Amino acid sequence: MALVQLGRRRRRVGHTRETVSLLDFHMTAWALPCGDTVRTIRTRASLEPEETIMTTTEHHAAKTEGPAAGVDFDAAPPPSRFQLRTPLLEAGSLSTLLAETPNFQLKIRCYAPHEGENALHSHHNQDHSFVVLQGTARFRGPRGETWDLHRNEGIMLYDGTWYCFENSGDEPLVVLRIASFMPHRGDPNKRLGANGRQIDPHTKDNLRPDKIVIREGAFYE
Repeated sequence: MALVQLGRRRRRVGHTRETVSLLDFHMTAWALPCGDTVRTIRTRASLEPEETIMTTTEHHAAKTEGPAAGVDFDAAPPPSRFQLRTPLLEAGSLSTLLAETPNFQLKIRCYAPHEGENALHSHHNQDHSFVVLQGTARFRGPRGETWDLHRNEGIMLYDGTWYCFENSGDEPLVVLRIASFMPHRGDPNKRLGANGRQIDPHTKDNLRPDKIVIREGAFYE
């Protein structure tokens, strides 16, 4: 998001009767496209090496003067809310759809310890990514490459990238799966195995476990 610097000013505050204090005062204001203003204030005492930083945000209603005044906002779709929540598992894997459009998909998934999508495969007509929310994941490539991901780390998998992965830890793995579909290029559900044929993610060909065991009363949220 681009920010526009509005202004900057300095002033010095000098003596008081009891003490001598030299302060530098610095304020930078930034305008956001939505009409909010963020002001960052820094003060530094000359006798102390530490710098104190305070950030404040002022909220203003979005302005609709000019061309935007003629926009029919009621014709636009409203936003949809979702929650990052999933049961934790003792066995198997679970996928929960959070949001979806013809070109985009967002899921939260949980994998029991030492389980995952273990058959080498590639998705076509979509780019997608995994972000680890809890636990550890080990991704593998077709040449024996490995990538270990921990909490708040992710991996980008492009259209046609070969990979498989598993929960490499002893606790449930929770990941966010984000996909960008390309239906104009073909079926986004095209998922090929190493033999070059379509592989269903929910079959034994994908080395998925047969059963799901939910850890009672345990959730990621």
